[in-house]
Amino acid sequence: MNRSLLIVLSVAMLGTAACGQKNETAPSEVTTAFQQKFPDAKKVKWEKESESEWEADFKQNGKKYSANFKVDGTWTETEHAIEMEEIPGSVKHILNTSFRDYKVEESELAERPDGTFYEFEVEKGEEEMELMITADGSSVKKIQKSEHEEEEDD
Repeated sequence: MNRSLLIVLSVAMLGTAACGQKNETAPSEVTTAFQQKFPDAKKVKWEKESESEWEADFKQNGKKYSANFKVDGTWTETEHAIEMEEIPGSVKHILNTSFRDYKVEESELAERPDGTFYEFEVEKGEEEMELMITADGSSVKKIQKSEHEEEEDD
């Protein structure tokens, strides 16, 4: 019976690893900075984004968030999904005038050291792009999605 249990556990562990679940161990500088910035965070899962950056997925106040930190613990960004009714009028005005023919596929609130931004994935027919609009609606950055990025999303 012990051999059977060992086999079942081994298969389960391999399955979990194959699914690419996030649960790596971030450096102590990163976890300390995270705990200071988000003391009420629940269900924190870490993933190494690159050699210089870590991302935490977590829940706070009933919402799912992600936060990125450099390996030295410097916070770089926090994002969470938002509904259209949470978007300020100045930002909605830009969407409704300059991008009225586009369908909003995804909307997020991004907080960074240089400000708060509303990020949108929009599409019109075959054309897809990401928009980043400042909270006051004064600046819009458009990022055209490449075919490579679109393939990764599928």
